[in-house]
Amino acid sequence: MTLNLEQIKEIIPHRDPFLLIDEVTELEPGVSVTAKKYLKPDEYWFKGHFPGQPVQPGVLMIEMLAQAGAVCALSLPENKGKIAFFAGIDKARFRGTVGPGDTLELHVTMTKKKGPIGFGDAVATVNGKKAAGVSGGMEAGLLSKVSELTEELYTKSAALDEAVAAVPTDDSQKAAHYYHDVVISAMDAVRVPADKLEGLVGKKFWPFPTYSDILFYV
Repeated sequence: MTLNLEQIKEIIPHRDPFLLIDEVTELEPGVSVTAKKYLKPDEYWFKGHFPGQPVQPGVLMIEMLAQAGAVCALSLPENKGKIAFFAGIDKARFRGTVGPGDTLELHVTMTKKKGPIGFGDAVATVNGKKAAGVSGGMEAGLLSKVSELTEELYTKSAALDEAVAAVPTDDSQKAAHYYHDVVISAMDAVRVPADKLEGLVGKKFWPFPTYSDILFYV
């Protein structure tokens, strides 16, 4: 199976200027992938790495391999619409230099899967010579879990809004019983996905005070 740039964008969420693969020349979903990156002289990183002697940064070669691996993992029907996070690297090696005009061939083979985490071996070559190689783990399920919990939070928040909107206004005793029996239960239901999300989302991206903030800083 081959994929052009637009077809790649249907599988992974990366976009310019950080979509770093140009085409897929071979793909067996969930098993292996070969992709290419054509390194043009005007790639933005060459301006500063290094002036007068442009060299492809090794970390971006790793990212290219990660994006190729993401295509492999997310091309499976059960992973459609998900995001794969690069969770770790083992035994990364860089050999020689790569620069403008070179074509990187990115080869990734998935070696095992443990829960939502997929492991793979990856090699980047130029003209058949190895430029970089890694063995790493890629978590295809983390953002899927975040998305599922976010959807659950949205649904239960909407249910809480409906419950609050239906509070009896003609009798304070009825209203008190309603809050006890219905609203508090709806609030507890909202807390379940919210608490799980707080444990998954980094504090930098969490828009609300954490329990630690409330207990020790507020």
